[in-house]
Amino acid sequence: MTTRVQEINRIQAVNRYGKEYTIIESATQMAVSIMRDTTIWVNKEIYFRAENHGPVSKINELEFVVFLTGEKLKRI
Repeated sequence: MTTRVQEINRIQAVNRYGKEYTIIESATQMAVSIMRDTTIWVNKEIYFRAENHGPVSKINELEFVVFLTGEKLKRI
């Protein structure tokens, strides 16, 4: 079984003071053969991190929290 970690999205967000953050969404993907010469990549686990600020937890579709600081961010 072949796996990889792939960046799948970048999300812009701000804290309550207006400071902007880039949240990077990455996925652990697994290779699945669907035919003799065709492979597709299937997302397994999703990870979020704020660029230069470490891991982030997704609260809902619009809100995130930075693990290291507890700072809440809102998608823009």
